[in-house]
Amino acid sequence: MIYWFKARRLNSIAALAIALYALMVALFLDSAIELPFATGGGDMLLMMLAPLPICSALVLCLRSRLDAADALPVRRVWAFDMAAVAVLLLLAVVIGQVCSVLLDSRAAGEASRNTVFLAACTLAVLPWLKERAIVVPVATVMVTPLLGRGYGGEPRWWAILLQPAADPTALAGCAAACTAAAIAMASHGRRLHVTG
Repeated sequence: MIYWFKARRLNSIAALAIALYALMVALFLDSAIELPFATGGGDMLLMMLAPLPICSALVLCLRSRLDAADALPVRRVWAFDMAAVAVLLLLAVVIGQVCSVLLDSRAAGEASRNTVFLAACTLAVLPWLKERAIVVPVATVMVTPLLGRGYGGEPRWWAILLQPAADPTALAGCAAACTAAAIAMASHGRRLHVTG
C-alpha cells in the first residue's frame, strides 16, 4: 500500500489540489463575471472553476501508475483507487458545505455537488481518454454558462452546474455520473488484472 500511495503521488498532488480548492471556495464565494454573449445572458460564477483542481489531481494521480505492478492479481489496486477518489471527494464536499454555512454562500454549497459531478464525468471517461480526460470538466465549465440558460435566464434541465444545490434533476444527474464513474473504474481495473 505504501508503494501504491507513492506511485499515485497522493501526498503531493492531491494535498495541493484540496488546498487550492479550499482557497478558491473561500475566496470566490458568490463572485461572478458577466457573459453578455451567452444565450439568455447571465453571469458565470467564479465558483464554477473551483472543481477543476480536484479533477486535474484525479487525472494526474490515477494515471501515475506502474502498469506491471497494478496488473498483479494479488492486489486490488482499483479498490484503493476508488477509496482514494471517495476520500478526496468527501473532503471537497465537506469543505464546500462548511464554507457554505460559515460564509453564507449558496455557491459554495453548489461547488460541492459540481465537484462530485465533474469528477465523476472525468473518471467515467478516464480509462479511454487517459490524460485527455481533463478536457471533459474544462469543456463542461466553459460551455454550460454559455449555452445552459434559456432566454428567460433560467437554467436548462441539462445544465447541472447552474442548478441550485438541492435540485432533484441535478442530483439525479450527479448520481448517474457517479454510477458511470464507478462502473468505468471497476471494470477497467478488473480488466487490467485479467489481461495483465
